[in-house]
Amino acid sequence: MKRLLLILFISILVVSCGKSSNENGQPEKVDIGKEPVQLVYKFNRGDKFTYKMKTVASQGQSMKTDTTITSEISQVVEYVFDFDVVDVDAEKIAEFNVTINDVKVEASANGKKFSFKAGQKLQGEELKNFFEYQAMHQVPFRIRVNSIGEVVEVTRTNKIVDNMLSLQGIADSVSAQEKLQFQGNLNEGAIKPLVQQFFRRVPEKKVHVDSTWTFDYPSSLMVYKIDNKTTYKVTEFEKINDQVIAKVNLDLQVKWEGKNKMTDRGVNYTFGDPKISGQGELLFNVDRGLLQKSDTNTKLEINILMEAKQPRPMTATRKDFTINTNSIELVK
Repeated sequence: MKRLLLILFISILVVSCGKSSNENGQPEKVDIGKEPVQLVYKFNRGDKFTYKMKTVASQGQSMKTDTTITSEISQVVEYVFDFDVVDVDAEKIAEFNVTINDVKVEASANGKKFSFKAGQKLQGEELKNFFEYQAMHQVPFRIRVNSIGEVVEVTRTNKIVDNMLSLQGIADSVSAQEKLQFQGNLNEGAIKPLVQQFFRRVPEKKVHVDSTWTFDYPSSLMVYKIDNKTTYKVTEFEKINDQVIAKVNLDLQVKWEGKNKMTDRGVNYTFGDPKISGQGELLFNVDRGLLQKSDTNTKLEINILMEAKQPRPMTATRKDFTINTNSIELVK
């Protein structure tokens, strides 16, 4: 799952602001008056909708000793997700059947290029690089989402797990307990952050132009505990195809804590302050009660000093970086 997790390295997700358009020309700015508007997801049993997602991710490292060694992995992934509302309970939590109906990947690692299109037969190095995408292609799973956009549960991923283990040729060597643990990690660490991007959390209060709200959530990076705070601000309302759209800007601020020194196997590590930033813009369809469009980016950089005395004195510096951009659009 290395490439899938590369895409999801920071699920903070905030970007290059995309421009919205409609079939009849430019969006029309509208005045909604003094009454504030409730941003809420409107799910009804039988609803079906489709999103396209494009993720561009790069991750690299530069190591300097007597010489400088650099490495970089990058990839562009394009998905088509189909969502089908199968039920909505009394608390307005909707259960979805989710299917990834198309996946295309273009990747490079240190100058070597790879590509994948869902449905093609994988073998050799292609199988090693892209098995997780093949395993998820056109294999439905379930999610539950509440009315403010929180993905509260991911279920029915058994077939995806079976496919992943089978494609790697290890299905018979994994115990039932190990399989359950793997499935739990897949659900919480990969699939939930992936589908959460289609359901950006909205505030429970009503909003108007210049309204702001924040969401905080923790994460970790090497020796640091990270506190992520994303601020959302409504900049304007507009109409696209006679539907009211709220335009919202996003900005990420982070704080961190933790000791910046550690020793492992005789090597002393000193970690610099992490540089993390993220911005973005989303369009929320007020009338339809769905995310219309989202463009986000995040950047991370950290420098590390490494010192060792055995078997001979050694000093090296390393810089790690990760850049993610993500674009989502409701297509029907």
